[in-house]
Amino acid sequence: MKKILRAAISAVIVIQLVLAAACGEDTIYAATYKGTQVKAGRYLLALITAEGDFGEAFNAANDAKPDEEQVDTSADDFDVKKQPLDGKTFTERTEAEAATSLIAQYAIDELFAENKLAFTDEEAAKIKASVDNFWTDDTFNIAAFYTNAGVSKESYEASSRIGRFKSSDKPAETV
Repeated sequence: MKKILRAAISAVIVIQLVLAAACGEDTIYAATYKGTQVKAGRYLLALITAEGDFGEAFNAANDAKPDEEQVDTSADDFDVKKQPLDGKTFTERTEAEAATSLIAQYAIDELFAENKLAFTDEEAAKIKASVDNFWTDDTFNIAAFYTNAGVSKESYEASSRIGRFKSSDKPAETV
């Protein structure tokens, strides 16, 4: 049942993104989750992350196979997006993972709001500094990559706050 729900949510988000773009409407919001508008940039970032995770998971699974069963990833025509993993296609797996990630992000946002929680000033400053450093790093042209993919710095920072919350070893402060 959870798999069907996740797939349905993913499909709805993708359909809404496509319809909004096709109608020429503002695509800043991709969907609504529990009455909260889901920013398209946060969904796209979750999708980009899921795509990277798929590649890593595929490589790990492929490396774990005996040599004679491994897929030749060095071939010119190799495309990880055409490879199944755990019985799922690239699209099925990445859309489901992105939807799950997004639901978790908005659930955490909701918990923060309901419980009047906030990061300490020090934690907020660390998050902002980390995002600013990442966004302005010219080595990999990060800002251009994400901006061209439809992810704003604001969406990246919102997702970074959630990542920081998940990895924190202490609870956030009550405001």
